[in-house]
Amino acid sequence: MEKQLLQTLDYEHVTLMDSPFLEQFRKMEDVYENLDNDSLLYNFRKRAGKTTPGRPLNGWYGRQSFNFGQFCGALAKIYRQTGKGEVKEKLFYLLEEWGACIEGDGYGFSPQKARYQEYIIAYEYEKLAGGLVDAWEYAGYPKAFFFLEKITDWFIAHSPSRDKNKLYLVEWYTIPENLYRAWWLSKNEKFKNAAERFEYMAFWENFLKEKFQTDKTKHAYSHVNSLCSAAQAYLVKEDEKYLAILKNAYQEITGRHIYSTGGYGPQEDMFGKDGYMGDSLKSAWDNTLTDALVRVRHDAQGSCEVSCCTWAAFKLCRYLMCLTGDARYGAWAEKLLYNGVLSLPPVTKDGKIMYYANYFLDGGIKSNLDRRYHGAPEAYDDLNVTYHYSWQCCTGTYPQAVAEYVNMIYFIRGGDLYVSQYMPSMLKEEVGGTQMTLTCKTRYPEEETVYYCISCESPVERTIYFRIPAWVKESPAVYVNGVKQTVEGRPGEWMPVSKTWRDQDTIMVKIGMPLYFEKIDNKNKDIVSLLYGPVVLVSDDLAAFCEDPDHVEEWIERVPGERLKFRTKPGAMEGIYDFETRDFVPYWSYPEGKWYFLYFWLH
Repeated sequence: MEKQLLQTLDYEHVTLMDSPFLEQFRKMEDVYENLDNDSLLYNFRKRAGKTTPGRPLNGWYGRQSFNFGQFCGALAKIYRQTGKGEVKEKLFYLLEEWGACIEGDGYGFSPQKARYQEYIIAYEYEKLAGGLVDAWEYAGYPKAFFFLEKITDWFIAHSPSRDKNKLYLVEWYTIPENLYRAWWLSKNEKFKNAAERFEYMAFWENFLKEKFQTDKTKHAYSHVNSLCSAAQAYLVKEDEKYLAILKNAYQEITGRHIYSTGGYGPQEDMFGKDGYMGDSLKSAWDNTLTDALVRVRHDAQGSCEVSCCTWAAFKLCRYLMCLTGDARYGAWAEKLLYNGVLSLPPVTKDGKIMYYANYFLDGGIKSNLDRRYHGAPEAYDDLNVTYHYSWQCCTGTYPQAVAEYVNMIYFIRGGDLYVSQYMPSMLKEEVGGTQMTLTCKTRYPEEETVYYCISCESPVERTIYFRIPAWVKESPAVYVNGVKQTVEGRPGEWMPVSKTWRDQDTIMVKIGMPLYFEKIDNKNKDIVSLLYGPVVLVSDDLAAFCEDPDHVEEWIERVPGERLKFRTKPGAMEGIYDFETRDFVPYWSYPEGKWYFLYFWLH
């Protein structure tokens, strides 16, 4: 793909090392590798009139197995990273058994064909397409495009329009990305033609206007995700308007529509009136509320659909970084890396996940209990259950987002290396015919220093570029083999370190971490969150502060002897008690089942 200035390592050559990221990956891996095959295949076999041992998974998957494709895609990426033969075997078995359930006309979806219009078929198709492409690209599944062509033929024949008001076409606008990927890998024009049919120009072209505006709010996750289709359209067609759309969309979204965590979509809405982000944090009785919100706050449907929103933004940032080579596009990914999926409790073995995160001024709580409820009868009456919230869409994007960690650390261009995220990891690659290993050891962002050790068979001349985070106050210090280097870089740019590298060379990058407030939006400048570098901090009690936000270090101090804990000085809060203080710790490490406060009033 010549249009890409940077390349990822495609889930190869990079290994996560001891860290919260590795711990989360291993827990995810354990859950998804051990899902019962018969349960995953139950609905497809039942629809095809085959023997159905076991029972389906409960919740959403029990009604419609729309995230089967996402599970397969995650298994393909797990296999690519770990090389586990049993993961590949499971993936191939699932796809073979599913493929055996495709009907003669190409219908391969989980609901009964006669009732397909009662289900979100486009939604299921898009995820099957993604899973099949992943299975081919990352695990070498040989029948992927044979099956994809069959279900594509049926889907196109039964999708005469792109009317989003038809249930079976919900989220049709996310389809092109994986069909363009399929075309790249197979050169089957059928996939390219289908992708073009579902391009979402009616939405994307809003980002080409002098001032962005839409007629109404949009579903947050899927509209950000649709931009990944624009990225693939650019790669295929090389039309510069698609790249302009992506750049302008990133600027609009990160400038006006995200929380300090990087999350977005209060109650799944996006692109509201000015001030809607701030209003989404307030209580229903708050007398500062305006008409910016589309609907009244509902605590069971909170501030951000974490797994889905993180996965879409990770991809968009990756596309933009590869297409432009610009370091600035690592910033949103960084926010979500530390404050998005990493902050979630583990998915339970019965499919419970923390669907939404709540950032309300009056507090939130981490819990895998989803308190929404659908009272409609289950489609499969013989199970005599109701449609409840487990194995939802977020359980499909969760393993995708966690599997993405290794794909967002390092990028390459020719023989040069670009380090976008500072995560404990090991990179093994061949550079100019020489094997080179770069090992990153760090407790960043708990500590300011990031250490790299190089192992190589013979000297390697290359430049290593380090992304300078947007929030830094001073250029990071760089030491090579203990000697300070004369290098400079500005926030949001790459900092180059060039050398002929030899075995046992070391690099130390020291990134000063500021403590600072970030306002929610320009209409609610007195609603803020507290950050330390990329990390959002939370307290266990609400507060309103009355000190100078531009000199926060004068009234909030790091607690000695604690890994990452801060405390206000007495008298910093509004109220009659000048002896009260508040403690702050990272949101990502905050425990499940305990109230936290992430946004505060600052007067």
